[in-house]
Amino acid sequence: MSIYEEMKADLKELVKLVRQAEQYNAAVGYGALRPDEDTNRLHLQRAVRIDELSRKYGLV
Repeated sequence: MSIYEEMKADLKELVKLVRQAEQYNAAVGYGALRPDEDTNRLHLQRAVRIDELSRKYGLV
């Protein structure tokens, strides 16, 4: 895999994760979803990966 293909895959993953986090936060904020251990764990894992990718590309 070339560096450009890797970057493209990483950035696609980052955008997907940010969108999922935004949807989760909105659903919890509007009361449409009650967070439990499983959803909270997934959200935290998503946040960690967003941070990793953001730091890798100097976005934070």
